[in-house]
Amino acid sequence: RDRRWVIAGVTAAVLLLALAATLLATPIFRASSTLQIERDTMKIMDVEGLTPTESPMDRDFYQTQYELLRSRPLARRVVQDLHLEKAPLFAKTLAAVDASLEGKQATPSMKRDAHERALVDETLDAVTIEPIRNSRLVRVNFDSPDPKLSAKVANAWSEAFIAANLEHRLDATSYAK
Repeated sequence: RDRRWVIAGVTAAVLLLALAATLLATPIFRASSTLQIERDTMKIMDVEGLTPTESPMDRDFYQTQYELLRSRPLARRVVQDLHLEKAPLFAKTLAAVDASLEGKQATPSMKRDAHERALVDETLDAVTIEPIRNSRLVRVNFDSPDPKLSAKVANAWSEAFIAANLEHRLDATSYAK
């Protein structure tokens, strides 16, 4: 009882400090898109009961697809498709790259490559690939302070992955011809 004012004061100070920290923190928005990854196999002879529906090789296939979703070429494609070098969110990153190249004799192509590398690194850090358990679905999440940019990047990531898979299949077909 003697220290109830001290306890009340400490509690109020902690609450005010937590409220100030919450209000001053930059909100981070997460946008998600969901992909269904199917293994297309040519079924020359499909006899029910003879062909297994799931095989141990499926795990390798899906793990490969998840790694492709996390790949630098896919991130580069999204950066180029969305022209993320123009996004205000990445202005500080690009300024830091410019500052690091200041004393060097950097050609415009070297500068462009350094910008692209920095943007790819930053987008890869903000993207999370989340396989949905017991399904063939995978969720692509993008976190940023800009909700519209988050939605654009999450959707573009999925679209780029689909386009890359279609291109890969087309190249394989062309090669087979």
